[in-house]
Amino acid sequence: MKNKLTYITLGVAILLGGYAYYEGQHKAPTDSTDVQVWSLDDNQAKAAGLDTLEVKADAKDAVYKLNGDAWHLSTEPARDLRSGDWTTAYGNIKNLMASRKLDAHVKDLSKYGLAKPAIAIHWGPATAGYGFEVGDKNPTGDAYYVHCDKDDTLYTVASWKVDSWKQLAADPPLAPVPSPSPKPSPSPKASAAPAAMASPKAPVSKNAVPATPPPAKK
Repeated sequence: MKNKLTYITLGVAILLGGYAYYEGQHKAPTDSTDVQVWSLDDNQAKAAGLDTLEVKADAKDAVYKLNGDAWHLSTEPARDLRSGDWTTAYGNIKNLMASRKLDAHVKDLSKYGLAKPAIAIHWGPATAGYGFEVGDKNPTGDAYYVHCDKDDTLYTVASWKVDSWKQLAADPPLAPVPSPSPKPSPSPKASAAPAAMASPKAPVSKNAVPATPPPAKK
């Protein structure tokens, strides 16, 4: 009986261990935000003159400009941006958080797909500001290798963030153009009443004998 209980206990332990291993291998990747690359609020960004954002991805290029408090695509300055898509993508540039910090001053960036990066982002004036390049995915596929110019350091950044940056170039988040309001139709004018038609007079015959007046009363 004792041996039977031992085998049962051992079997349960093996099953639990196998389940824990399976869950660990198939757990959805989480984005660790414990590595802050930089973080600026709107006031700090304005003070630093960070009023331009250029995104190059997959041979496409998009430039965004800050006008007052609102960002616009430079080629469509009168169009608003879809707040949800823009806020997510831009917010993850303004507050750049990495999953991991790998190494600084990497000599051979080609190993990470960064010799000719497919994505390059620059935030701010051409000669200053913040810039980084995106290379290949890491082996697990949940993050991309990112090289930041400011500190010459290699990081990994979650794939979903990089995908949102790609969209800024491939499909800028322009808000739909509102349809013009239809103009009211003019009210129809009341038609004028037709003029009364005179009754036609009977034609007078030339041979007609004038009527004899009645005799005068005596």
